[in-house]
Amino acid sequence: MRVMQQNDTSLEDEAGCQAAFQRCLNLWAAVHFPFLRSA
Repeated sequence: MRVMQQNDTSLEDEAGCQAAFQRCLNLWAAVHFPFLRSA
């Protein structure tokens, strides 16, 4: 946990938001389009 470095916290937040959005999108796709899951 880096508290004093302000420059990279926005980058980390953006990356975390991107990852959360990707998980949400994957979950939505799994619910609405289960046939897209080939494996």
